[in-house]
Amino acid sequence: MINLERLKTEKFLGCGCSTFGGSVSKKNALRTLDVCYNEGILYYDVARSYGYGMAEGIVGQFIGNKRSNIVLASKFGIEAPKSFPFKSLVTGAARFIKNQIPGASNALKSASNSVLEKKFFTPQMVVDSLNKSLKELNTDYLDIFICHESTFEEMLNEDIRAVLEAEKDKGKIRIIGTNLNHQKEREKLLSSNYFPSALQIPLSFDSIFDALVNRKEQINIVYSAMNLFKQFTEKQISFLRSLKTNNVGFDLLENERELLLSLAFQKINSGVLLMSTTNEKHIKRNVQISKITNEGNFKQLDFSQLNNHN
Repeated sequence: MINLERLKTEKFLGCGCSTFGGSVSKKNALRTLDVCYNEGILYYDVARSYGYGMAEGIVGQFIGNKRSNIVLASKFGIEAPKSFPFKSLVTGAARFIKNQIPGASNALKSASNSVLEKKFFTPQMVVDSLNKSLKELNTDYLDIFICHESTFEEMLNEDIRAVLEAEKDKGKIRIIGTNLNHQKEREKLLSSNYFPSALQIPLSFDSIFDALVNRKEQINIVYSAMNLFKQFTEKQISFLRSLKTNNVGFDLLENERELLLSLAFQKINSGVLLMSTTNEKHIKRNVQISKITNEGNFKQLDFSQLNNHN
């Protein structure tokens, strides 16, 4: 069993499993998991809702005798649609459309998100979701159990906290975490005196992100680096290009996407940066990028131009 205190003092690249069973077939997902594991990646992030509810089962098949060598996180609070006939045909068709039609990926993502259901949190829902996750993941405990896209108020709900602590006492959960996807909820957390044990937030270059990921009391889990890149304007991409050209160390990176990944990895003092690629070459390259450090120049750079909240 991996000591989770390491996540408070070291940096790790993690495997995000949100596409497994959805836009990524079971066969390709299992291959991706094997590549990540063989490359030394120990953190795997999944949720009840991922892959139309199939992602956890895929990760569970992968785990086998590797359980003590990995950190496994799942989430509760958003449910996948209930099973329906010919689901495999539907998801297979979606993968074909995604691969054949330019620009179809975003449309499919929007459509799949529309059938996900954010649940009203109750103690029984939390317990049911946890037990389903444990069964699907073929494990008797989760290293981190995360409240999915919660509000600040939901994070502090006493009844939910009580049932989570009870399940933790049973050994089913090691760390309780929260995922704050919305900016206003992160603002509330920053202005409070509350410190979650694990905090999962999207990459950003604003002062709120910097303040939250510099808290030593918590485990940081950062995601959506490439989604942020897709939102950048040409001016922001040009800024990345100039950083790459004018700073020693960044010239080892092949393009602006790699630079953003490197910057994201350096922005956190400790914790996990999730990647969602299933391309074997990209996975191996990302592992290499995570080992590149340029901290001497990094601390002197102004990244305000990359802040999409301006």
